[in-house]
Amino acid sequence: MPYLYTDEQNQIREQVRRRLSGLDSKGRLRPLLERKGCYDAQFWTVARDLGWNAIGIGETNGGLGLGLIELLIVAEECGRVLVAAPLLASASPAIHALNAAGNPGGVLSGIAAGTVLATFAVAEGTEAFPTSIATTVEDGYVTGRKPAVLGGAVADRAVVLARVPDGGARLLLVDLDQRGVERSVLETIDNSRCLADLTFDRARAAILDLHEPITVTRQALAHLALYLAGESVGGADSCISLARDYANERQAFGQAIGKFQAVKHAIAEMWVLNELARASVLDAAVRLSNGDVDAESYVAAARLNGIQAYETAAATATQIHGGIGVAWEADLHLHYRRARSLAVEAGVAAYWEDRLVEALVTA
Repeated sequence: MPYLYTDEQNQIREQVRRRLSGLDSKGRLRPLLERKGCYDAQFWTVARDLGWNAIGIGETNGGLGLGLIELLIVAEECGRVLVAAPLLASASPAIHALNAAGNPGGVLSGIAAGTVLATFAVAEGTEAFPTSIATTVEDGYVTGRKPAVLGGAVADRAVVLARVPDGGARLLLVDLDQRGVERSVLETIDNSRCLADLTFDRARAAILDLHEPITVTRQALAHLALYLAGESVGGADSCISLARDYANERQAFGQAIGKFQAVKHAIAEMWVLNELARASVLDAAVRLSNGDVDAESYVAAARLNGIQAYETAAATATQIHGGIGVAWEADLHLHYRRARSLAVEAGVAAYWEDRLVEALVTA
């Protein structure tokens, strides 16, 4: 599906890139890697001041009235500089569900203002989208467990998938700062992602008024997957730039190592993979925004392409740098950590491969 960024969208990218260039995101990420459940508060202040958290929310609810493509521009630029806060990513699927439900309790206004941090809790066990939902809701109280929730360590509200007594599925809005909610903050390869297990023991919950809750849930998960894919593309871009610059500076046998075919081919392969991923993410975003019936298969492809591009770029760039690539002072190990973390959030590659196969079989 042909699509070109508009002048306004290109201006958004320039503004975001210019503002993020003044932040030492990588320098602040390092200490956060050794602390569980903490994020870059300075970045979040910038994001709120510029209204990035209000993208995807209508103007009547205090938002900017911008859409998914604008949000993914921000995601890509955040991935490029390794922003140490998952709050835009975790809020994206929650915002979609709350929009579909008509903004219950005015929560969207709080998210737009930056006073409410939101997340999305669907997975159970090892399933990104459980076929048999164990978390239950009855008489306005939810009981169950949601593992490894992105941003769960710091979020104020969560949109939660649960089963009602008749066996149907519903999305709930749960206040995480109440009795009956327990957070277990996880130690991960990238602690700045603020992952936490959420356990509910008859916590109060409001059922979202949705005509097709399963459809909305799948769409919301697709929004999260695309945001992570956008981050992956930005991160891979940074890895490619680091590898290119180093290959032009590092000397071996009297010449820059970038003149050797093995190095040139490796950098070219990184670039090709990432350009394919970039196009795939944009194509999927347009289709999802337009409500295409086959949008999920394109989201699955974008998610898989993003994982492959970033993991390949992070590993290859590290190898081009040799021994210093894995040093604490170098940036590449930060990218490798982030690439591995993004690869398992919103469902591992196998889940999205299954979605893609299902779409191809039924086509």
